[in-house]
Amino acid sequence: MSDGGELARLRADNARLRRMVNVLMERAEHEQGARQSDYALFETAAVLEETVKARTAELVEANRRLMDEIARRRSAEDELQRAKARAERASENKSSFLTAVSHDLQQPLTAARLLLQAITDRADDDHILDLAAGGQATLETMEALLGSLIDIAKLDSGVVVPQPEHFRLDHLIQRLGQEYRLHAESEGLICRVRCPPAVVYSDPALVERILRNLLGNAVRYTATGGILLGTRRCGANWHVGVYDTGVGIARSEQERIFRGFYQLPHSRGMGQKGLGLGLTIVRMMAELLAASITLRSRPGHGSSFGVTLPAGEPARAGAATARTGAQPPPTELACHVLLIENDPAVRMGLASMLTQWGARVAARECPPADPPGDVDTVIVDLHLDEQVEDGLTYARRLRQSHPRLRLVMVTSERGDWLATACHELNIALLHKPVDTARLRSLLQR
Repeated sequence: MSDGGELARLRADNARLRRMVNVLMERAEHEQGARQSDYALFETAAVLEETVKARTAELVEANRRLMDEIARRRSAEDELQRAKARAERASENKSSFLTAVSHDLQQPLTAARLLLQAITDRADDDHILDLAAGGQATLETMEALLGSLIDIAKLDSGVVVPQPEHFRLDHLIQRLGQEYRLHAESEGLICRVRCPPAVVYSDPALVERILRNLLGNAVRYTATGGILLGTRRCGANWHVGVYDTGVGIARSEQERIFRGFYQLPHSRGMGQKGLGLGLTIVRMMAELLAASITLRSRPGHGSSFGVTLPAGEPARAGAATARTGAQPPPTELACHVLLIENDPAVRMGLASMLTQWGARVAARECPPADPPGDVDTVIVDLHLDEQVEDGLTYARRLRQSHPRLRLVMVTSERGDWLATACHELNIALLHKPVDTARLRSLLQR
């Protein structure tokens, strides 16, 4: 073979060997890459496994803390429920206690007041009359304090529910002005009223209680000068203000006076002293009515308290008129009264007073099956002995069988349900201690 052929063959073999080397190199590189990829995957898997373990441990710990928090909150909620139940039981017990106490206290107060009234009507000795007047004043103070405590308990327990209606505010203002004008004049003060025709939409009973407390305080804390009860229109509302020329209230005390049992230091020796509950009742009643209470005062220059009420619709206001002018002198009662009262002292006092007024009285401890034929008025207590029907059941039965009888319910029970029931049955309702003037007015109609 020539040198040229041998050279060509060697070149061919060299090229083939290069190709084989290239192929082997590519395969080796591929296998090496594959081995590196597997190792990388292994490393990644190992890292992920460690990460999963760490995250799982964190999740377990977080779950444990969450369960502990849930258990703690559940325990706290159970304790709150138990505390709420205890508070509700305490509130119920307090309400029951105050109801029972008020009834037990009002019975002897009513008896004492009726007996003093009977003594006053019969006595002609000035000394005895003065003693009876002092006793009456003391009883009135006790009644006011007891009434304030009962009001606080009822407002605090949610028993009082506002009954809003459209009513003539000016009629109420004129009536209160006439009443407190006499009170103020007896203390050497002047009391004036300024009220244009006004109709508001609110609960008239609660509004009257608010204004009575404000007027009572104005008289108590005013030594000289006078009191003004006035109203003015403020947009869609009416503002009722009680202004006095009394001792005034320092700014530092203007918040505290609305707290229970707080009295101004100036009240000592200035008229009748109370428990410091009047403005607490005002605040609680105003909150029930969603009405705002305003106060402006300077020591030595007097005070002004006000309450803002929404305006009402005149067309929907009742036709009640203000009780103005002098009251006619009392006349002898020409009625035959069946009195049903299980408390002997109250029964004796009330019967004695009615007899002194000129009425014929048949007093019974228990209700008879049927009243005597000439009886035109029945006065019955709500709570009678357990062996007989209660006064309301008896009055309801009498209303059905004797529709023309005049029925008067006398009780220490002050629930709204009773007022509603008496209104539906056309029964006059008087609360103990009995307001003797109102009772006489009812019997004179």
